[in-house]
Amino acid sequence: LGIVDCAPRLFRQGSLIKKILRRAPDRLSAYAVEWIKKHKGRRAEYAIVQPKQFRSNLDYYFQCCAEVDVGCVVVIAIAYPDARMISKNPGVVASIKLYNQIYRELSKKYPFVCVVEPLNEAVSNSDLYGEDGYHLNKKAHEIIWRSIDPVMRVGKQ
Repeated sequence: LGIVDCAPRLFRQGSLIKKILRRAPDRLSAYAVEWIKKHKGRRAEYAIVQPKQFRSNLDYYFQCCAEVDVGCVVVIAIAYPDARMISKNPGVVASIKLYNQIYRELSKKYPFVCVVEPLNEAVSNSDLYGEDGYHLNKKAHEIIWRSIDPVMRVGKQ
């Protein structure tokens, strides 16, 4: 799961209005989307993966891991967004905190689950993202690797 899956969205996945706007002329579609952004806004309930389903999916996966005696599952928490993303989608921070909290709660239930949060609010800044404010750059990937490498080394022993 990444930031896109939990981010508040303008439309539900597969919604009729989204399908209509894709087929509409570009100018009309752009106008409609801007109007919706201004008057309706993005909604957490339109996220691709809802928190309840997210928790259920993870719980099932971790339960399966427990049944086959998996020694360690490393979970990389969803990265804290940069200012560009927050300005485009103000509700994204609350969503990320909620989904990361689900990771932490389930790690207490399953002791073999290790949650690593390399790009949390204290670390994250715009020099870790590409121009779009969404995709991580090489520097961010290096930070992630440095945070999981020790965990992976311990897991191999």
